[in-house]
Amino acid sequence: MPAIALRSKQCSCGRQCASHAMRCRACWRRAQLAPSRVKVLTPPAAAWVGAMIEGEGSIWPCPNVSNTEVETIATLLRLVGDGCVSYSLPNKLGKRAVWRWQLYRKRSIIALLPQVIPYLTGKRALAQALQEEVLRYYG
Repeated sequence: MPAIALRSKQCSCGRQCASHAMRCRACWRRAQLAPSRVKVLTPPAAAWVGAMIEGEGSIWPCPNVSNTEVETIATLLRLVGDGCVSYSLPNKLGKRAVWRWQLYRKRSIIALLPQVIPYLTGKRALAQALQEEVLRYYG
């Protein structure tokens, strides 16, 4: 059988990266270690973000919220100040498109979790475990 060759593309820095990657490993690591852009949340904003993560999202492996309303995700992005928003088309007839906010950067996770943990109930233990793990490796 012939070997399957991975196509490569060029990163914005000029290095080659895999076809599935958006940037090369060096740029990805630099982005992970960049300063956090997470805002300091007021108590009502922190409670709202915590409630969205609790009710509509998940904590592991990174905080994320999925919703069919783009305004909800836009408000979340505006309040937190950091994160990545993606869009998924419906895969079945009659279903709605889904918007998803995710917080990938480790320093951003370190900045956000202490602000929302007091407002979490069911996912508090998982959030504390994620915070400890991220601090242990990236602190």
